[in-house]
Amino acid sequence: PPRSTLSSSSAASDVYKRQYQRRVREPQRLNMSSDDQVMYRIPPYQYLHVLDTNTNVTRNINGPVTFTRQDHEKVVTGPASMITIPPHHYAIIADPAIRDESNQVCLDDHGLIQLKHGDFEVRLSGPPFPLYPGESQHGGVQKLLVVEKNQVDHAPQAV
Repeated sequence: PPRSTLSSSSAASDVYKRQYQRRVREPQRLNMSSDDQVMYRIPPYQYLHVLDTNTNVTRNINGPVTFTRQDHEKVVTGPASMITIPPHHYAIIADPAIRDESNQVCLDDHGLIQLKHGDFEVRLSGPPFPLYPGESQHGGVQKLLVVEKNQVDHAPQAV
């Protein structure tokens, strides 16, 4: 019915209902910059890069975990989703971290992650993985081109 026919009590009730619905749909956000936020709930398959401003070392915090930022720490990346590569796909990682024989990331004497600067690494399907500080994904996840047996086109050879 038109508003003019509603009683004042039902109009007030209608306004209250609309305000309540708006609050339910749009949760209030705290006016807090990322520097002010102290607690981070990192869900599974997500990660943070946290800079220790005392040592100038950035480390990964992988979820699921509740991370409490200390006064001398700054969150520089995240929460970000880990990279998931499905079967028959690949991703190219630029400046990949150096790994030892047990596939653990190598650290230098100061705790910095050692990188293969200027190098690229092709990663195939497997469990989701985070990017370590300094690594970057070059392009997106790509589908592998599968060539069946005896299906190769032979290009004419130059003489």
